[in-house]
Amino acid sequence: MLDAEASDMALSLLQSTPGPIHLVLTDMVMPRMNGQELARRIAALKPEARVVFMSGYSDQAMGEEGALEPGTVFLQKPFTMEALLRTIRSALDAPRR
Repeated sequence: MLDAEASDMALSLLQSTPGPIHLVLTDMVMPRMNGQELARRIAALKPEARVVFMSGYSDQAMGEEGALEPGTVFLQKPFTMEALLRTIRSALDAPRR
C-alpha cells in the first residue's frame, strides 16, 4: 500500500513505483487537482489501475455537478470498513472500461 497526502505527491509516487498499481482510492475534491483529473493522469501512467472515488458529497450531488462520469466507482463519506472493502472488491472485479 502506498500513501500520498496530495495529488501531485500521488503522481510522483506512481511514476517512481515499478510494476502495476491495482487500485487507487482518492477524494473527489482536493486542492490544485480534482479527483477526475487525477484519475486521467493516473490512467496515462498506470492504465491497469482501478480508481475508487470518495467524497463527503453524495453521488447524486457529484453527478449533478458533472463530476462523476457514468460507471464511476464512488464511496460516500463517512463509510464503514465493510463498505470500503465491498467497494474495493467491486472495483477490482468489474470489467475494464
